[in-house]
Amino acid sequence: MDLTRQEYPNLLASLQPAQAVNVLSDRVKQINKINIDIADWLARRRVEEVYAQGLRRLARKPLHDGGALGIFQTPWQRIVASAEDIAQSHENFAAKIDTDVESPLRQFASSNREMQSMSTIQGNLQGIAKEIDGAQRKADKARHKPDRATHANGTVEDATSQWDSQAPFVFEQLQAADETRLNHLRDVLTQYQTHEADQIERSRATTESCLNALLTIDTGDEIKIFAARTAEEGTRAPTTARRHSSSAGAAGPPMPPPPRLTEDRASSRGNLAPPQEKLKPVASREEITPQTSRNPPTIPEPLEPEPLPPPPLETDQDQIIGAPGPATNGVSSPPGLSPPSLVVPPTTAQAGESAGPSIPAIPEQPSALDAISQAQQEAAVFNGENEDALRNLKIRDQPIQEDEGEAKEALDSLASQLRLQAQTRLRPQSSMRGRRDVRNTIFIPNPEPIEATDGSLAGVTGAASPIITPSATASPLQKKVGTSGTIQEDRASDANSIHSSHTLSSISGAFAHPDLHEPGLNASIVETVNTWFVDGAVSKSFATGEIALAYTSTGGGDSQSDETIRLDNFQFLEKVAANPAFVSANVSEKEEHAGEYSIHLPSITKPTPTVALKYQLHLDAGSPSAYSPMFLTPAWQIQDTQASVIIGYSLNPSFHLPEGTDSITFRNFALTVSLDISGDNGKAVNAMMAPTEGASFKRKHSAIVWKLPELVVTSTPQRLLARFMTAAPPKAGHIETKWELQGQSGSSLGVSVMSGASTDIDPFADETVATPTKTWASIPVTRKLVTGRYSA
Repeated sequence: MDLTRQEYPNLLASLQPAQAVNVLSDRVKQINKINIDIADWLARRRVEEVYAQGLRRLARKPLHDGGALGIFQTPWQRIVASAEDIAQSHENFAAKIDTDVESPLRQFASSNREMQSMSTIQGNLQGIAKEIDGAQRKADKARHKPDRATHANGTVEDATSQWDSQAPFVFEQLQAADETRLNHLRDVLTQYQTHEADQIERSRATTESCLNALLTIDTGDEIKIFAARTAEEGTRAPTTARRHSSSAGAAGPPMPPPPRLTEDRASSRGNLAPPQEKLKPVASREEITPQTSRNPPTIPEPLEPEPLPPPPLETDQDQIIGAPGPATNGVSSPPGLSPPSLVVPPTTAQAGESAGPSIPAIPEQPSALDAISQAQQEAAVFNGENEDALRNLKIRDQPIQEDEGEAKEALDSLASQLRLQAQTRLRPQSSMRGRRDVRNTIFIPNPEPIEATDGSLAGVTGAASPIITPSATASPLQKKVGTSGTIQEDRASDANSIHSSHTLSSISGAFAHPDLHEPGLNASIVETVNTWFVDGAVSKSFATGEIALAYTSTGGGDSQSDETIRLDNFQFLEKVAANPAFVSANVSEKEEHAGEYSIHLPSITKPTPTVALKYQLHLDAGSPSAYSPMFLTPAWQIQDTQASVIIGYSLNPSFHLPEGTDSITFRNFALTVSLDISGDNGKAVNAMMAPTEGASFKRKHSAIVWKLPELVVTSTPQRLLARFMTAAPPKAGHIETKWELQGQSGSSLGVSVMSGASTDIDPFADETVATPTKTWASIPVTRKLVTGRYSA
């Protein structure tokens, strides 16, 4: 207790004892009353609890027609889930108000030692004041009696002396209790505002998630789905009516009902056959006869039409030719007036993986049988997708002959895949259990990072070593081109599977190349720099890159299918890996041919570029920061209950900048500074940061994040400040940044294409020998530099 407080004791000089006692009593009552009044106001937690209960009831209330939401089904589910999350957040907020704010205020008078002793001290001081008042009255009455006046005056002096010795101490106690009360009130109200800020942050994150789901909605999808469904219902109505009329007006003896050919899905829609018949194999030729309608007139439609199943392999069994072309969701179009034996399905385009809902087309009479359409019709019949096709059947006495060209292409493709697997059999297997080993889905031979070992990439070369690529033999794609003249997308290399994308992002980072629309051959170069800082200096760094190509036809009738490119400044590369799907290295013993590759143009005719080459840049041991554009210099100060850090950042003078520029503008800049919360290290309960623009505190992760759309970095050092308040001794964590640098890369790598060859004559040769000279021309290139791991 500090006894040097003099503000309240100095009041005694201007107050009578009775007045001083009244001031003391009023102040103590006011202290208790203010705390109780604030605690009563903070009973708003009950409002939070009622609000949370109302939100939960609202989240459990279903929509009467939830199926009509269409494309809003997923966003609406997220909105409903967010109501439950917000209710939980408000419930936690109410509980923390009760525990950390309201209860401490109500218990202050009984838990604080100064306030507990004030009642006793207040009673003693009040008794002294009464003694002084009584002695003074007796002295006034005995003023005319000398013997009694002397005794009365002595009593007054004794009471006054006792007052002068105890009253200042009591008022010092009052001042100490009042200061403790004010500090306590400030702390609990600060805690209240902190809890409210946390609750607002949780609500903001939930609302942001719902907003992102709404912003991804495309109204065109709902329009297309509704139009397709309405058109399908319109075509199904006359079909159902015609089906009933044809069944009612059919002449001749009734046919015995044949066994069902559909699977379980069709059986669940109205199949009354015994369970034994559901498991029977495909019916024999004698059992297949026309049938009458066995399904209800109406079938509930899903929201989106189902795509056609893939065609099965042809066998030597009798082929079944369906009547009308299959419509979406297994509903057939009316057969029309054509004889059942001559009705065949129209040619159907092969559906891709990303094919959307399609509007059913009117069947037309083809001029010849299409093998693909027959296979699709047969698959639709056996999968229960087209039950009406069973009414119009044609049983052939001879199997349909296979197309020899397609059979040869299939055999060539299988042989090429087997050879490719034999070449890459020695590749180390991935450690991910359950991963499919599909060789032709990714062209990086080793899933480990590029900078691991010298032998981790097939087709790796140095500046003075010959190029070795995994395309020594013709790839299955190239043989396919030689056979049919066009490359099929379903046989091309696919690096978009889930596991393949994880492998790619672990090596090169997650980024996308922009679409390229310039006429001719275009290139996109994206480089990823990984840098680790220790004490403001680069301790480890490496840079990788990708070159993606796209070809836009000039419209001049050029039938050229291959193009030769050259990587400019090829000597700056440490390792190179080519995509064997459409890239092959020009193997030569001459060093001047290093970096030349042949590109199969029909494989890259889309505006979205396809990755052709991956590489790792050469980095000298003497300049490990050559590809790091920014220096990070953190300075930590650790105390018992707080941790402060100053993050300095500036432009790296050794980074190559375009001529005439002295600054760099980073896009989508994000910097995260966090504590090490492993073990018993202290976690952050609050934080302060400067500047506050774009900054946010992540209490769960004990981190502060700055997110800026743009950040200009110059050679002048700049800094960010952060301070974490903890309940236990903290430990310094790490700093990590993410950014993009548009229109610039770490290296001076370029791409040129062979534009022609000229003939030079050597005047000193014995005979006139024509020596062809290659002419190279640069192609349009877009550049980007992004971060992989950039931490300190």
